[in-house]
Amino acid sequence: MDLRTVSFTYGDSHPTFSDRVNDGKEYRKKIYTYDEIIGVIGRYGLPQDWNPDGKYGPERYVEAHVWSDRGIFSSGCTS
Repeated sequence: MDLRTVSFTYGDSHPTFSDRVNDGKEYRKKIYTYDEIIGVIGRYGLPQDWNPDGKYGPERYVEAHVWSDRGIFSSGCTS
């Protein structure tokens, strides 16, 4: 997979970009490249490790977005 076609949010993209979540965390309202999200994970860890039940905020995983017209997996179909 070409990592230039993937972007990431630290946590679910809906609360990440919501006007209702205004806690000043650096990863709010931002989309990251692969290299950038690795840096964010290095600083904060994986949300599923420190916040598995959502007790500390809306971050519970890192979300990936694939921006490509090409399919990710080939099923062998030609149609």
